[in-house]
Amino acid sequence: MNRAFFVKIITIFLMSLGGIGIVGGGFLISRTFNRQEESSIVSNISDYKKIRNQIWLNPKEISHFPPEIPADAQVKGFIYSPASATGGSALQLRLQKSPSQVRELLSHYRQIAQAKYYGGHTNEHLNRDTPLVLSFADRVATPLEYRGLPTTFFYTGNHEGDNAFPASYEILVLGAKDEGITGFPWSHGHSYGVAINTQAAEIVYWAEVW
Repeated sequence: MNRAFFVKIITIFLMSLGGIGIVGGGFLISRTFNRQEESSIVSNISDYKKIRNQIWLNPKEISHFPPEIPADAQVKGFIYSPASATGGSALQLRLQKSPSQVRELLSHYRQIAQAKYYGGHTNEHLNRDTPLVLSFADRVATPLEYRGLPTTFFYTGNHEGDNAFPASYEILVLGAKDEGITGFPWSHGHSYGVAINTQAAEIVYWAEVW
C-alpha cells in the first residue's frame, strides 16, 4: 500500500467564509501531509492489535473495532495516523467478510446509529442540515442528534478524487462529540462509526479526533 496517498487530518478556522453555509460556524476538515508526517502514519496490519488495545487514548471511541483481526475476515486496508502538532488522529480498518455477516452487522449498527449517510465524506456530511435518519419519530424525539455530523474520509479506499466513500457505502455515525470553542462548533471534537458496503461484503471501522 502506497503511503504517499495517506493524509493527516487537521482542523482549521475559516474566518473568511462568512455566510457560505459551513455548519458549525466555519470549520472544515482538510487533508494535508508533509514528509515528516507521512513517515509517522502506520499501515502495517501487524501493528493493529497494539494500536487498538494499547495506543489509542480513548477506548470508547474504538470499542466497536474488533480487538484483533478476525480469522474469517480479509483485510482490505488499514491506517493509523497519530496525533501531531498540526492535526488530530485517525484510525480506520477495512475488512471483507461473508455477505451474511456484513448484513448482520449492518442491521446491528443501524439500530444504534445517531445518523447515516450514503457515500461522501466528512465535510459533505457536516454540511447537511438533515442527515438520512432512521425514522421521523426518532428525529422528533431527539432532534439535535440528527443535524449534520462529522464522519471521516475513505483513507483505506483507492485514494482517487477527494477520498469520498462511493454511494454503495452506508456510513453510520455511532458517536460524535463537539468540543469546539464558543462561536466555532466542531473546531475540535471526535466522531466514530462504521461504513458498510453490502455489495462488496465490506465493513470499514473508523474513528477521528481533531
